[in-house]
Amino acid sequence: MKQTTKRIRPAFEPTAKVRVVPKNRRMVMAPESREPRNIKVRTNIHLDLDVINFFKARAEKRGALPYQTQINAELRKIIEGRYSEDVNVEKLARNEKLIQALAERLRGVLA
Repeated sequence: MKQTTKRIRPAFEPTAKVRVVPKNRRMVMAPESREPRNIKVRTNIHLDLDVINFFKARAEKRGALPYQTQINAELRKIIEGRYSEDVNVEKLARNEKLIQALAERLRGVLA
C-alpha cells in the first residue's frame, strides 16, 4: 500500500478552551434520560402543508413551544390514550347539550 507523506488534518482540532471529558465520565446520564420518551430521534416525514402552517402559526405566539415540540406533544396524547377512539355511548346519551342540539337539528330537517 502506498504511504502518503501529506498530513491529513483532523475534522476537529482542540483549542485552549476545550475541556477533555474522561472516557469513563462521557456517558453519565440520569436513568430517566434513557427512557424512550426522552430520547429524540431525527426523522423525515411528509405532512400536509396546512398541518405545518397550523403548528407554525401556534409557535409564533409569545411563549409558545416550537412547532416540532407541539406536533410531538399531540402525537404523545394519541399514544398515551388522551385522544380516545372509543365512543362512550352511555356518556353521550346523558349529554343534555348534545340531545338538545340533535333535537333542534331534527326539527329543522323535518320542518
